[in-house]
Amino acid sequence: MVLRVDPEIIGINNRDLRTFTTDLKITEHLAKLIPSEKIIVSESGISTRKHINTVSKCGVTAVLVGEALVTSEDIASSVKLLTEQNDLHR
Repeated sequence: MVLRVDPEIIGINNRDLRTFTTDLKITEHLAKLIPSEKIIVSESGISTRKHINTVSKCGVTAVLVGEALVTSEDIASSVKLLTEQNDLHR
């Protein structure tokens, strides 16, 4: 449905809004349906570099990280861990 309006950026929410659980398999499944020229953002459930690398293999070029940072005791270190040596590329 979202592809009908031809957006440049498409966000995929990994959170089930009924149960509030997250599952990166949502991104893995839906990213396959999005044309490669689109910017894909994986949203929710991203808290480690491994998560970023997992979704990047599906064509994701950006991630939205929230809870992992706001609950961190050292936000700067958490950002550094998330952004070092990940596979996101354009």
